[in-house]
Amino acid sequence: MFRTTASYFPRIGLKREYKQNLESYWEKKISKEEFVSNMQEIQKHRLDVYSKSGLDYIVCNDFTYYDFMLDLSFMFGCIPERFSHIQDELDLYFAMARGDSKAQAQEMTKWFDTNYHYIVPEFDGHFELKNNTVLKNWLEDKKLGYDTTPVIIGPFTFISLGKINDNNKWLKPSQTKEFRSLLLNVAKQYNALLIQLQENGVRRICFDEPAFVLDYDKSFLKDIFDAYEIVKKNIFLDITLNSYYESLSYFNEIIENINFDTLGLDFTFRENVENVIKFGLPKNKKLQIGLIGTRHPFKDNLNEAKQLIELVQKKLSLSSDQIILSTAGPLMHLPVSLELENFDPKISNKLLFAKEKLQHLNLLKNILNGRSDYDFSDEQLEKDENYEETLLTIKKLNPKRAHPFKLRYIEQVKSLNLPKFPTTTIGSFPQTKELRQKRSQFISGKISESEYNQYINDQIKYIVKLQEDLGIDVLVHGEFERSDMVEFFAQKLEGFLCTKHGWVISYGSRAIRPPIIYGKVKRTKPMTIKEIVYAQSLTKKPLKGMLTGPITILNWSFTRPNVPKEVIAYEIALALKEEVMDLQKANIKIIQIDEPAFREGLPLKESKKKDYLEFASKIFRFVVEDVDKLTQIHTHMCYSEFDEIVNYIYEMDADCISIEASRSKGDIISSFEKFKYDHAIGLGVWDIHSPRVPSVEEMLEIAERSFMYIDKNLFWINPDCGLKTRKYEEVIPSLKNMIEAAKILRKKYGEKIEVVL
Repeated sequence: MFRTTASYFPRIGLKREYKQNLESYWEKKISKEEFVSNMQEIQKHRLDVYSKSGLDYIVCNDFTYYDFMLDLSFMFGCIPERFSHIQDELDLYFAMARGDSKAQAQEMTKWFDTNYHYIVPEFDGHFELKNNTVLKNWLEDKKLGYDTTPVIIGPFTFISLGKINDNNKWLKPSQTKEFRSLLLNVAKQYNALLIQLQENGVRRICFDEPAFVLDYDKSFLKDIFDAYEIVKKNIFLDITLNSYYESLSYFNEIIENINFDTLGLDFTFRENVENVIKFGLPKNKKLQIGLIGTRHPFKDNLNEAKQLIELVQKKLSLSSDQIILSTAGPLMHLPVSLELENFDPKISNKLLFAKEKLQHLNLLKNILNGRSDYDFSDEQLEKDENYEETLLTIKKLNPKRAHPFKLRYIEQVKSLNLPKFPTTTIGSFPQTKELRQKRSQFISGKISESEYNQYINDQIKYIVKLQEDLGIDVLVHGEFERSDMVEFFAQKLEGFLCTKHGWVISYGSRAIRPPIIYGKVKRTKPMTIKEIVYAQSLTKKPLKGMLTGPITILNWSFTRPNVPKEVIAYEIALALKEEVMDLQKANIKIIQIDEPAFREGLPLKESKKKDYLEFASKIFRFVVEDVDKLTQIHTHMCYSEFDEIVNYIYEMDADCISIEASRSKGDIISSFEKFKYDHAIGLGVWDIHSPRVPSVEEMLEIAERSFMYIDKNLFWINPDCGLKTRKYEEVIPSLKNMIEAAKILRKKYGEKIEVVL
């Protein structure tokens, strides 16, 4: 009989119970005991969903109070010294993620090619199994009557995605000579963890090693094999080795040298299928096949899945008992359920969220186990269109700004009357409880459109005056009319479906509702002009028109798996190009086109990266190629590693880019050490993902470090991201410190920008 498993069911909750519980605790509205009890109730519900969906192997340890990588750091004693003043364990845990008044939070960055952010472990070479939270979670679930399989991020992924301080510079462990010792040392703690599990009756465990799909150096294989020998010493548990997001690198070496019982692969990547057929599996091993997609909400083709599984089963001579069916990756990248949505049945019949994906997985199992009444025609997506002509058009594109940067920038600076070290923010200002209530009242019809618009205008008026009073040089309108930077545009473009409860966690309690692109994308009317023009009318200072870029709208939306992503991005770009020109006609002198997800879509395999990056840069230039030389184009990027993409960012040819630098204390500037970036840049000097107010000195430290590689005449002062999730009591003092930092820099280095051709 075929069996099933899946993991990382969304923790957000159908009605965002997780978010409400976290934020209530942070705001001291509930006690620690209430917080823990509420979290246990959320976990009970998740286990119940797993059970009722028909999973044969229910997992545990895929639920976290903030982040699963942070859980590992905490469990293995990877706690930076700067948090030593905190005695309470829960306070310490959250301080590592969010910072406190005395210590800066740990760095946060993207999890592979997803929109999830993890807390980056900081290593000093010492590991200690402080408390076995994996065992604790398993025992708690056992009390509830569930015989679960713990899932845990494996040692290679844990070490590979951390960082270590080498001569006062933070580096990836793989970039240092310490990698092997770190991996082997932490392997001993994994072994201690497994021994405790084994002694308490655990029978199966799953190691998730998504880093096994990366293009790491082959010389690391020996380190990996030696580490797993340590991990498995005196261990008799049934071990699954699972990878996802891409095809397994060094397939044959891995299966021959790591002693596992089950190999889990993402079969949505054809190379995994080809390698399994080519190399086979060691005798008596099982295969966990991931075929139910977790990166899109559309129905998976069960007929194709059935045929593929039967092919692999025949080629490898595997019995059904040797095959475990699974989702292709973690379910956390999908919304919880379709239950509370009210879509057109013609569309909803084609969709599956996480809960429905589990049901679909169970259906696949039943079909393979003999169910014969399923009509495969019910699951088909619409017939594929012919996209060859559009793809050819995209290939022929060669967009280019009419004037070189330095010529543009000199004239822009004069026209905009910008001082040296111009200050700005990224776009959004706090979305208060009152604002969210007004939006909800408008949507539900409790207040009229004119009442709502007047409220939005009042907020814009307030924020423009606040920025002027603070002394900010380039203003924004605050984005009060926007619920989310992608959803806002999805609601105004054809071809998008927006959800009411389709929340997906991005980090901590922060969740977004990715829209679903189900048809051709078209712009039918202006999207941002009204609010931007009104805001600009309130001030003589330049004010930025705010747009979300085509790659970010693409990557932060769910797309149909049968449509080339280049085609969808091109359709979005055409719409944005029209909006840019309308903003310019409305005399908006600065237009910011945010691309925080530029790197997020970067393929994990080296062989696929160049085509993606060239396309992403080209499609951005396509949006702005027709603007006047006096129209200053900005872009913004979030937590990313820039070393391998800085030249492609340069090719976007934006006049100014703002990027994160605060949590890493400006370490990101090393990306510009070898590549001379001679366009304007604003390295974020303030971490907005933490509630703490950064000091003037902290901001100056980041700026001064940046001047080693970045021209002072091209340097902007800004936060590292939008202020939407923060409170005004944090924002206002932080902005005051930011303005003070800029004043100090001007006093030291001069008031006027001096651009030399």
